[in-house]
Amino acid sequence: MYSYFHNCFANIREPTLLFERGRVRSNSKFIYDCAKGIFCKVLPFFAVKVAPIEEVVSVVCEDKSWGCEVYNDNDLELAVKGGCNNIIVDGYFKPHDFLERCINNRVFAINIESVNEAIAINTICRDIGVRCRVGLRCKTSDASKMGFSIHEILEAITILKAMKNIDICGVHTHPGSNSQGTQDAYDAYRYLSNAARVLRDAGFHLEYIDIGGGIGEIALLGGRLRDCFAEVGNIFSDFKDCVYCIESGRGVVGDAGALVCQVVSIDRLD
Repeated sequence: MYSYFHNCFANIREPTLLFERGRVRSNSKFIYDCAKGIFCKVLPFFAVKVAPIEEVVSVVCEDKSWGCEVYNDNDLELAVKGGCNNIIVDGYFKPHDFLERCINNRVFAINIESVNEAIAINTICRDIGVRCRVGLRCKTSDASKMGFSIHEILEAITILKAMKNIDICGVHTHPGSNSQGTQDAYDAYRYLSNAARVLRDAGFHLEYIDIGGGIGEIALLGGRLRDCFAEVGNIFSDFKDCVYCIESGRGVVGDAGALVCQVVSIDRLD
C-alpha cells in the first residue's frame, strides 16, 4: 500500500489538494437535513476561509440552499464566481472598500463587531441609495474580547435606531472551531439568546439567528449533530420564526480531502 501511494505522489512538486466532490455534496446535504429537521427556516453558509479554492466553493454552491460566509475580498470573489445565491459577511476587521464591494454585491447580511462598523455601513448604503441587513456579533460571554456584550448593546440602541439605511435584524455568535456539542457552545448560545431578547424588547425585528460554525467532521461527529441542533432549538424556543443561519466549514470539507505536498526537511532532536 505504501509503494502504491508513493508512486502516485512521487512526482508532485507543488502542494496539491485532493478532495472527493461526492463527500462534499453528501456532507452539505447531511448538515442541511439535520438543521431542517429542527428549525423551521434554515440558511446554511459554507465558511470559505476553511477551503478558499474555486473548485470546492463551486461544488458547495451547486446546492442552491447553501450560501457562503466570507471574510475578505478573496472569499467574496470565490463566492461570486461559484454562483452563490446568498453571502453573509463576518470578520473582526472589514476595510471600507471590502464593505463597499459586499454591499454592491447585495449580500444577505453583514455581521458587525462595533457601532463604528454600523456607522460605516450605513454611510455607504446612504451614499449609493440602498439598504443592508446587519446583525450584531455577540460575545460568547461577558469575558470575551470579540463582539458586543449585552451591556454594550443596551448602550448602542439609541445610535443604532437612528441609522436609516441599515436594518438591525440579526444576531450572531461564533463559539469556536469544533465546538459542536460542548458546554461552552451551549453557554454561548444562551448568551446570544439573551442578547436577541434585548434587541427584540427594544423594538428591533429579528429576521435571523446566526449560530456560527463549530461543526466537526461528519465522519466523526455526524451522528450527534441533530441532537446538538435540537438543544440549540430549545435555547431559542421563543424565536421559532427566525431564519437559522449555520456557518459550517470543517463539517463540509474536513473529511473530504487532503493536502498533498513534499516533505523538504525533517528536524530531528537527538
